[in-house]
Amino acid sequence: MMGKRVSCVLLFLALSVSARAEGPAEIIKASGVRGGLVVVIGVDDADTLAAYRANNSYLVHGLDTNSATVAAVRKQLVEKGLYAKVSVDVFDGKTLPYVYQLVNLVVPGAGCQVPGEEIQRVLAPRGVAMTGDRKSVKPVPPDIDDWGHFLYDAAAKNASRDTVAYFPEHLQWEAGPLHDRHHDTVQGIEAIVSCNGRLFYIVDDAPPSVRGTLPDRWRLASTKTTVPAILREAWKTALGGVLTQPVVADGKVFVASTGNCTVHALEADTGGKLWSFTAGGRIDSSPTYHDGTVLFGSVDGWVYCLTAADGTLVWMFRAAPVDRRMVSFGRIECLWPVHGSVLLKDGRAIVAAGRTSWLDGGIHLYALDPVTGRVLAAGNDNVMGTKLPTNPSPGMLSDLLVSHGEHIYMRTSQIQLTPRGFHVVRDSTPQKGGPETPVTSMDYKNVLMASDGMLEPTWNHREGFLMNGVQGQAMVGDSDNIYHVQIFAHFRHSAPFEPGQGSVSLAAKTVDGTAQKWSTPMPIRVTSLVAAGDMLFAAGPVDVVDRKDPWGGYEGRKGAKLVACSKADGKQLAMMDLPAVPAYDGMSAAGGSLYVAFTDGSLRRFAGK
Repeated sequence: MMGKRVSCVLLFLALSVSARAEGPAEIIKASGVRGGLVVVIGVDDADTLAAYRANNSYLVHGLDTNSATVAAVRKQLVEKGLYAKVSVDVFDGKTLPYVYQLVNLVVPGAGCQVPGEEIQRVLAPRGVAMTGDRKSVKPVPPDIDDWGHFLYDAAAKNASRDTVAYFPEHLQWEAGPLHDRHHDTVQGIEAIVSCNGRLFYIVDDAPPSVRGTLPDRWRLASTKTTVPAILREAWKTALGGVLTQPVVADGKVFVASTGNCTVHALEADTGGKLWSFTAGGRIDSSPTYHDGTVLFGSVDGWVYCLTAADGTLVWMFRAAPVDRRMVSFGRIECLWPVHGSVLLKDGRAIVAAGRTSWLDGGIHLYALDPVTGRVLAAGNDNVMGTKLPTNPSPGMLSDLLVSHGEHIYMRTSQIQLTPRGFHVVRDSTPQKGGPETPVTSMDYKNVLMASDGMLEPTWNHREGFLMNGVQGQAMVGDSDNIYHVQIFAHFRHSAPFEPGQGSVSLAAKTVDGTAQKWSTPMPIRVTSLVAAGDMLFAAGPVDVVDRKDPWGGYEGRKGAKLVACSKADGKQLAMMDLPAVPAYDGMSAAGGSLYVAFTDGSLRRFAGK
């Protein structure tokens, strides 16, 4: 069987030479592959798999048909702090779960049953398969071309000989930067050239919407619990990684370590660790608590349900139509990821899988029974092939789902749950531009919107959040008012953020957005904001610019603070230094305490003295 497999591989490869190599380091060296995605078929242990990541230029993905082996290796990788850049998944033994021409190196293990044509499908041009003692290289097709100069070639023809490039229908990979710096500055990416399978570009990596000196989200968060203004640290638990906003319920705290692909459960009173569960991909937002269970989605395309008591897996549901992976910002993800937070509405768990209605068959919507994972309703929003330009544009970009009244919303799209499935309401009013004039033919009253997405990671990006005409970089509300963080004098395209110039303020407007009640300056860049009882708690790094360390304030080296203000008039009631910079949107209030996630990977509880 092994000989048959090797011969199949060699049939499609133009160059096949002897290259005996023992062990991952020797295989990497013999392959000549200097970075990219390495796929290892057949996994024995975490150390061997991790050794294929010779340096930070490599991303390693292991595949095995044995689920017990995968679970054990995944656990070892998490314990070693290697998971994500080195990951492992179960597969069917024959079909490789990758998009076309994504992989740079394939290392089939003994007994591999993957057909040669399947390895050919996933290998990029110049990609290598190391089978036994043979090195085989996939040739470069004659109908693709390089772009080696600013305007194609030295003659500046600005015209390629590539005949494969076409109107996009599928996503293969994505990378930063997310945003250009600003409309009124030079463009952030000055030049892009490609040659020999590599892409080279020059980037201005200063954060967007910032003027002058330098530097470069926020969910509606409000609770009736009362938290005292004067607080002290009650406990600290080190979890590691980038943490989501904690969820507090049933005497426990649930939080996801996004890059580590892990959900943790802690005792709310003591911070003691109860259990941890690692999924097959990144978990981008907070898990959802429901009736003794914890539900969440992952970028691996699955929805998970665990018992809240001990983290036992109750059910899994693959929301992705098929198992197909791409590379997203240097990590393996499904083409149809699922956001971490699951929307619960009318006894149903509502999830969406996909990135956009325009690519890869669109966005898939499901209503699930939260107890069993059974599909109660399903739908698909697919506008591939729609002629452009149209205004308003059809289709959706993926985001966290929110609900108000009988409807569900994803960004500015309204989704109706029908007896047969889902219906996406197409707006008939052209978009006129500007945050004060969203599409208006549908009812958006009291609906929190974020045109760039609820999980937009760039704090000082111009768009922010919008509800009832109120705009802000962070926003919370109650039945009477909307409290929002302002950093721009206005929201026209020419409005930049002025760091260290007292540009940050916390303000209150009536809930209908018509009248401002108060505004107070803030000494911090507010990255977390919650309302608790009759107070507002704001946390973030101090907003300063030090000439000797101009990026120090932005990067958190100048400290961070927690500020307590009165809801009634914005008066500052207390301020305390924080031990680290709080995570974006990383604060929750429950049971008279604040639970805060920090960028150092710790979760801490603050309670009254």
